[in-house]
Amino acid sequence: MELPRSTATTTRSSWRAQRPFIAVNVAAVPNQKGWFNVEYKGKSYLMAPESTTTGAVRLEDKKNGMMWLQIANKSMLMNSKIGQRMVDNCLHPEQRAAVRAVEGAAASERKP
Repeated sequence: MELPRSTATTTRSSWRAQRPFIAVNVAAVPNQKGWFNVEYKGKSYLMAPESTTTGAVRLEDKKNGMMWLQIANKSMLMNSKIGQRMVDNCLHPEQRAAVRAVEGAAASERKP
């Protein structure tokens, strides 16, 4: 499982949703490889890594029905018990930079 490099080297990392402006904090659990505490709206969820076939990062707190899903261009927090995305388009600074780079490359390709 690989989160952005800054997550691996620090104890806490923040993702921010664009709309509404909501912070999700993700912190590695010491001595539990791959496990993370995901904080959202004052609650903390202990999430275990789940394997995927797509290469996405998937963390789950099955007891509370919460899931953190991270793909290349965004992350999202979902509540599987109610079938709802709690936070969507959540970006870590490294994801934001990657999105800007792709958008910049696409814009330069469109120029005559």
